[in-house]
Amino acid sequence: MKNIILIVLSLIGLSSQAAELDQLSTENAKVRAVIPGAVNTAGYLIVKNNSDKDVKLVSASSPIAKRVEFHQHLHQGGLMKMIKLDNVTVPANGEVVFESGGLHIMFLGVDSTMANNKTANVRLMDSNGNELSVEFKVESIHQKIRHH
Repeated sequence: MKNIILIVLSLIGLSSQAAELDQLSTENAKVRAVIPGAVNTAGYLIVKNNSDKDVKLVSASSPIAKRVEFHQHLHQGGLMKMIKLDNVTVPANGEVVFESGGLHIMFLGVDSTMANNKTANVRLMDSNGNELSVEFKVESIHQKIRHH
């Protein structure tokens, strides 16, 4: 009987964790097609958290790239540096903006055929192992977006 209660409680816990990630929504997800000869590019979006708990994003992946990472631009000593972040917290009832010149998603080792696609699927994973699938619009290198 104890085992059944523990299983039910575990399932309820997993269910509430998944519900937290379900409370995330995204807007304006876009990734720049790679420049000819390049293998890296950046992606931008807004992630909104409609729950009353912070959600920690710990990784991202996509079939268009060998690696997908969270990065942040920092101004230090008159220079702009880009650093890799291990995670990004989306605050309860708040949002995180991934944008050019700030927090962004780096796509490293991008498949050169990606430029032929209209969209790219990206999976964001939280600290509980839940995944959120986001469809990014692939934007031409000729569109005017400041790219780092």
